[in-house]
Amino acid sequence: MSDFKYSFIAGTMGQLGDRYLRTGYKSQVLSPVEVMDRMASYGVVDGVELHCRGTETEEDLQALAEALARNKLGVSCVNTWLYGQIKWSRGSVTASDLVTRKEAISAVMASIDYARRLKTNYVSLWMGQDGFDYAFQTDYNAQWGYMIEALRLFADYAPDMKIAIEPKPGEPRNRLLVDTVSTALLMCMEADRSNLGLTVDIGHTMYAGQSMAQALSISTRYEKLFNVHVNDNYS
Repeated sequence: MSDFKYSFIAGTMGQLGDRYLRTGYKSQVLSPVEVMDRMASYGVVDGVELHCRGTETEEDLQALAEALARNKLGVSCVNTWLYGQIKWSRGSVTASDLVTRKEAISAVMASIDYARRLKTNYVSLWMGQDGFDYAFQTDYNAQWGYMIEALRLFADYAPDMKIAIEPKPGEPRNRLLVDTVSTALLMCMEADRSNLGLTVDIGHTMYAGQSMAQALSISTRYEKLFNVHVNDNYS
């Protein structure tokens, strides 16, 4: 019996569009509950990753809880939805606008509360709109400071939960603030909270031109490897 536990991200099993067909290519789209039922039937997964206010909403909570119990699945992680809405186009927790930052912080707090209700102790943040596109577009030092401040707020709000950040070098912003495993580790060290760590995405690591093995090894060295997304990002 493997010591590892495997889960899937429910949102990736739904409708996925691209710049050529934004509505996606599937004529029939399964609901999150239907996705859980189907994936559980294969007998290869232990849990599921969800998105609070993304592909799954707070209104779905009861139906999701019933599907989890029926299929004997746990919630491995709740991801935040800080990238798929126009209001985050200039950043979320690191936006220069104070009102936007406060709204983003509230959204993460709601994700933490949502995770508690689903009986998981893990929340992951991929902040795809927090970064920049051009040189001198932002105050880099202030942006970094906003990130550290936000991470401390989240960690202190839920000291009994794991809060992870997921690095990716770019896209949708040309350059993301949390771009590499090394950057994410540095942020965790500066924030200085034991419950802060990393979600290491293999595809993002390859996209950054880094060694997958080294990224995982260094994250483990500092006891910050909380989760691994296994993919290639080729499609």
